[in-house]
Amino acid sequence: APARFAQLEIEGIDSVATRLQLRGDEGSLRAELTTLTETSPIIFASGSAALDDDAAAVLDQAAEIIIAHPGLRVLIAGHTDSAGGAAQNEQLAAGRGAAVLQYLLSKGVPATRLQSVSYGELFPGQDQALNRRIEFEVAP
Repeated sequence: APARFAQLEIEGIDSVATRLQLRGDEGSLRAELTTLTETSPIIFASGSAALDDDAAAVLDQAAEIIIAHPGLRVLIAGHTDSAGGAAQNEQLAAGRGAAVLQYLLSKGVPATRLQSVSYGELFPGQDQALNRRIEFEVAP
């Protein structure tokens, strides 16, 4: 508390933003995006990077959430199931991430706030269909 008050007494400083507050914003964004994709997963057809109407509806909500948290960056993580070869799946996951990135850009999310990464088949789950997914991560 003494350091905070000392800074506030310096002319021109009205408030102090702490790293703890910024982590709270990151945590909030992460929680909202995780809840969204857990309740309405963004799933692709096998071998495809095309977005369907259900995915577009979820991405509309994701765009609103991301825009509501200015200053934070989001990683779009593309995943695949284990069908096909590793190199093919890496490209497919990259295509899925790119499709989502382009969609979010079209909804007004600034390009500086988005980055796409491809995980291919590295993080499989129990459900084969859920492996063909997109996940969001809050960038550091």
